[in-house]
Amino acid sequence: MVPLKFYFLPVLCICSSGFTFSNELKNNAKSNNLLYYEDILEAQKDKTILIIDIREDSEIRETGKLPGSIHIPMGKVINVLTECSNEEFEKQYNRTKPTFDTKIILSCLKGLRSGKLLPKMLQLGFRNMFSYAGGWMDWVQHQKQN
Repeated sequence: MVPLKFYFLPVLCICSSGFTFSNELKNNAKSNNLLYYEDILEAQKDKTILIIDIREDSEIRETGKLPGSIHIPMGKVINVLTECSNEEFEKQYNRTKPTFDTKIILSCLKGLRSGKLLPKMLQLGFRNMFSYAGGWMDWVQHQKQN
């Protein structure tokens, strides 16, 4: 007979006002390059951090972009960050082009697309890359609560 193994996983707490993440899940996620609402609030104050809203143009037209972010659609992020000259980037986005060491936070609608793009960016050599877990929907939910 094969012995059974039991695994205890962090819990995502669901309540009537929406979803929240357990502290254990948040701590584990940060080691996996995931950030949360409180992290975004801090990042928005730090001009050395680049927040990129990777949603499509139509989504941005409908809702606006994440405050403090620049908008580059997901399908263009790699090309813009690797092929665009420093001058072109600064002219287009009014920000200094990030280096491989710049802290970059990717955000989308729910954190799915940014989570998919994250490992590709890390493979390209961007060492300080993060994904906003929950994305725009999480942002809106927290803004309504405040």
